Amino acid sequence: MLHAASQFDVVQQKSDREQFVKKVRGLAKNRAQRSKHAQPAFALSPLANICLLLHRLAQKYVPRTAQAFRDFDDLAQATSALQRMGLQLDVAADICAPTKSVDRAIIFNSPEYRLLRNRFIAALATIADMTAKNSPPGHPEYQRGVREGYRRASDIAILFLEDVQNGTK
Repeated sequence: MLHAASQFDVVQQKSDREQFVKKVRGLAKNRAQRSKHAQPAFALSPLANICLLLHRLAQKYVPRTAQAFRDFDDLAQATSALQRMGLQLDVAADICAPTKSVDRAIIFNSPEYRLLRNRFIAALATIADMTAKNSPPGHPEYQRGVREGYRRASDIAILFLEDVQNGTK
């Protein structure tokens, strides 16, 4: 008898749990539908209108030239930030791709990255040229080992240089 009562409790708990899940699922669906139709609070504020106007002006007057690279990059970052905040922007076709890849564009186009990349290439080129270097004096077996080490380092550096040259990651 005690066993049958515990089974009834388990069935009752399962039923209660299923009803609760169904109720919560319905509430979540209703909230999702309401939020889909409602605009974000930020989009309704006067600050949002100012942001939209300034963005429109910046899109119109920031040239896409090498001299204005920083300005165009700032515009792409601002566009991306405003979109993440929920604003619906009219984005020009030529700024769509830079805006969607704003994080990557910042990294690969930054002066710091270019300087580091050039130093890396110079270091690899130096290592790649090590096979032309004379081995230090010593026992012939030692010299052979050093030359083999130079050759292997040179081969690895050349592989890395080819990857950097071809743009693979």
